[in-house]
Amino acid sequence: MKAWPFLHPKPAPVKLEPPKGIARLIARFPILLYRAGLGWILGNRFLLLYHIGRKSGKTRKVVLEVLRHEPLDGSYLIASGFGERSDWYKNLRQSKVTEIEVGGKKLPVMASFLSESAARDELHAYALEHPWASRILFALFKDEHTTEWSDLARQFRLVRLLRYTS
Repeated sequence: MKAWPFLHPKPAPVKLEPPKGIARLIARFPILLYRAGLGWILGNRFLLLYHIGRKSGKTRKVVLEVLRHEPLDGSYLIASGFGERSDWYKNLRQSKVTEIEVGGKKLPVMASFLSESAARDELHAYALEHPWASRILFALFKDEHTTEWSDLARQFRLVRLLRYTS
């Protein structure tokens, strides 16, 4: 006898939320490295993004992984794993000109937001260059609609930070 589908509902997809409590403290630990002048320890693989709170107007900071650095134009590619829900992403949408600290240097930058198609290409390139990290991130962020790494472009939001001169 065939079971009725409503008797065995599919579990709702797990949506990761930005960290809270002790997990937030751990996630924000790299900011302390930058405050202590030790941000260079993280090299060019991470950067400290300064952003202006869209409600408070205060300067906020977040450390993010660099998906790709383009030495020719000096750009840095970063991603919001929580999509448009990340505060830093919302803040950059409102005020695109900001500053980053990477490799011990502060740089003025302007945010440029990638399309889903461009994000898919960038995520594919990232997976080829960083297979171990991409497997971990895929396991953390996948849902029932995600069959391969580049499918995460639907939920991630990628931002290119371009050197800015006024």
